Amino acid sequence: MMNQDQITHWIAFLQKAVSPYHSVAAAEEMLEAAGFQRLSQEDIWKLEQGGRYYVNLYGTSLAAFRVGEQCGPEDGFRIAGSHTDWPGFRVKPAAETAAAGCVKLNVEPYGSPIYSSWMDRPLSMAGRICVKGENLFHPKTRLVNFTDPMLVIPSLAIHFNREVNKGVPLNPAKDMQPLLGMIQDSLEADGLIYRLLEKETGVPAEWILNFDLYIYNWEAPVLTGPRKEFISSPRLDNQTSVYAGLMGITQEQRRRRGIDLAVLYDNEEIGNKTKQGAESQTLLRVMEKIAGGLGFDRAAFLAMLSRSFLLSCDVAHALHPNYTQMYDEQNRIQMGQGVGLKWNFSQKYATDIRASAIIQQLMEEEQIPYRKYLNRSDLPGGGTLGSAVSALLGIPAVDVGAPILSMHSAREMMAVEDQYSLNRLLCGFFAAEEK
Repeated sequence: MMNQDQITHWIAFLQKAVSPYHSVAAAEEMLEAAGFQRLSQEDIWKLEQGGRYYVNLYGTSLAAFRVGEQCGPEDGFRIAGSHTDWPGFRVKPAAETAAAGCVKLNVEPYGSPIYSSWMDRPLSMAGRICVKGENLFHPKTRLVNFTDPMLVIPSLAIHFNREVNKGVPLNPAKDMQPLLGMIQDSLEADGLIYRLLEKETGVPAEWILNFDLYIYNWEAPVLTGPRKEFISSPRLDNQTSVYAGLMGITQEQRRRRGIDLAVLYDNEEIGNKTKQGAESQTLLRVMEKIAGGLGFDRAAFLAMLSRSFLLSCDVAHALHPNYTQMYDEQNRIQMGQGVGLKWNFSQKYATDIRASAIIQQLMEEEQIPYRKYLNRSDLPGGGTLGSAVSALLGIPAVDVGAPILSMHSAREMMAVEDQYSLNRLLCGFFAAEEK
């Protein structure tokens, strides 16, 4: 059972992860505290048996790994993959427009957010800026988080649309523009974002070359229910899995052989096809550098790759009490029933029977509750990074995740104990010795 200190630590991580950049920064804090050594992907690595390392990949992705004290070419990689991004909105350059005495921001949807869930909430902005430097090929970067509620996307009063409760289409270019502030003159809107960034970071506006800002739900996570058995929070998809992977890779208990690797990808919500996404060569390159850093040649690396295994971690669909008819009658999971073991015969999830047997036995040995999940046959559902990474590396994989409600909403819901089950699975995955 998750104790109060564990819950507090988890909630603190959720509150820090206000953009993929900040999710990676929060991960780095946990890794540094656990004694992991930072590497650069541009360097030639010299690694040690028993060592713990991590590498930041383009700011929004990260790979953390630890080497067994007895690691050879006959050992493989155990990989836990998750993603740092979530559906929402991002701010366009030159975003400010004036209307009705207010400054509005021109934003673009990212992923597939539920638009209506973002209305009438306190919102803020976070991300990264690029700043002029001495070397034009190496501009400086800095994280930024406004922390205060800066924005609101106001809905239209029911008096102007009596059909609103029957469901109204929302146009992202018209209806989803957040209000930033009031103005007296339309000229005051020009460059307002840069002036706010200057005030927040101390960097002169004329030095800021570009920004990458995410709109995020400013509201804090809260525990709900008479026994505080639920959590209502932004970004449960997929910071639940990011956090569990970090808990597993940083635990003190570890296996003697092989290489444990937690990889945090970006851009899963838009299809993985980026340099920091799951369909890139980035992880494969990191793995080969690990093998080379331990003194193994390419033939040895390919042998290690063939002995590797992927646990793809992303949230699952919990059975919705108001819409039970939308789920498969036999293959569904409720909140509080543990880890969702996700299957899809069209391979939107990468699970197969042999790989699943490994994880099922692990969960049964560790007494971790779980249930198999499949979508209703006429509702195809979404995919994960699992199939992409499994195909790229040519290794077996299993898709798992904590069951949640309101997936892709500005605020999602899950059972607290399901996070505990997921944490335990990742800890067991990285610690279990092959017998």
